[in-house]
This record gives sequence, structure tokens and C-alpha cells, in this order.
Amino acid sequence: MTGRGSHWRLRLRSLWHDARGQDLMEYALLAVLLAVTAAAVLPPSLPPTIHTMFSRVISVLAGIQ
Repeated sequence: MTGRGSHWRLRLRSLWHDARGQDLMEYALLAVLLAVTAAAVLPPSLPPTIHTMFSRVISVLAGIQ
């Protein structure tokens, strides 16, 4: 059992020190932070307004075809 436990410890240690993909995670966390902040700051009446605006744009574009 000790051999198996040390294998996992070595694997976790190598993952901890591995920096590949770190930038991607940082950008993902930043995007989540911005989305949560925007949701907290925007007034509740704004999302339906945005939905109505996009619906109008879609219907205009559908009429063009």
C-alpha cells in the first residue's frame, strides 16, 4: 500500500508544479468573475429588454432572407 500512496503523492506533486494550462484557467476564472459581477450589477429589468432587442434583430434578419 505504501508504494501506491507514494505514487499518488508524486503524481499530485507533479500536477501541482505543472504550469501548462494555467493561462487558460486564469482567463476562465476572469470570465466567470466578470459574468457574476455583471449579473450582480445590472438591474433586473435589463435582461428582458436585451432579449426583446435580440428577438427583433432576429426577426428582421429572417425577413431579409
